[in-house]
Amino acid sequence: MRTPAVIITLLALALALASCSSAATEGEAAATGDGDSAAEPAVEVAPQAVGADDAIASSGEVAAVTAGETSGVSSGITVGGAGQASGAPDVVRVTVGVRVVRQTVDEALDAANAATERVLSTLDDTGIAAEDRQTRDFSIFPEYGGESRDGPPRITGYAVSNLVEVKVREIDRVGAILTAIADAGGDDIQIQGVSFALEDDGEQIAAARRAAFADARDRAEQYADLAGVSLGGLIGITDVTVSSPRPVETLGAEAATADVAVPIEPGTQQVTVRVNVRWALEN
Repeated sequence: MRTPAVIITLLALALALASCSSAATEGEAAATGDGDSAAEPAVEVAPQAVGADDAIASSGEVAAVTAGETSGVSSGITVGGAGQASGAPDVVRVTVGVRVVRQTVDEALDAANAATERVLSTLDDTGIAAEDRQTRDFSIFPEYGGESRDGPPRITGYAVSNLVEVKVREIDRVGAILTAIADAGGDDIQIQGVSFALEDDGEQIAAARRAAFADARDRAEQYADLAGVSLGGLIGITDVTVSSPRPVETLGAEAATADVAVPIEPGTQQVTVRVNVRWALEN
């Protein structure tokens, strides 16, 4: 009778242990779920204001007007301005030289060298410094006559050319210097052109910058008035371009021999400055 009682007792004990194990497993699962939930906090994404991109102004045009109240960025306007100033040229550049044609290369070269030496000697006599002259071209080319019956054109001689660029710093002496050069070169002289330049242009550039800034400010004030706002403080300035074109007066072969100084009109040189300027806008 003892054996059945022992078996029943063991069965009851096993059932009790199984029940406790199941309950413990459910408790751990519940605890794990609560921990995962607490480890993942809610994430909030705040909206950000987006402002308009500023553009770079081309000369004389409004680049951008930003409306700072709604975008959160500083309002401003960028405009371009242009200014000009003129001045008398202080330097003349002229290309002079000789071109000689002879039947042989040796004859042409000897004649060209002799004529070039006369021109260079005249430059010395007229006070043109060595650093103000530079050889620009030297060439030897065959000269061709009419076509022959048996083949290609025949060579009738050879041309030698020697050209030097000269810088004259005394404007009022340019005509007399050119006349002296032409007399020295004689019938072989070559004078290809005269160009005037303004090397000491600091005063003109400063005046052109003042005019360009004033032009930009005037444009900015006009646009601010049209927009119903006021022009604020200066934000930035960009110096865009500075240009000083050089007009050219060409001289032909008629200047080769002259009894009086070659007439020269230097005129004026114009300096142009362009700027982009940005101002703040105020309501």
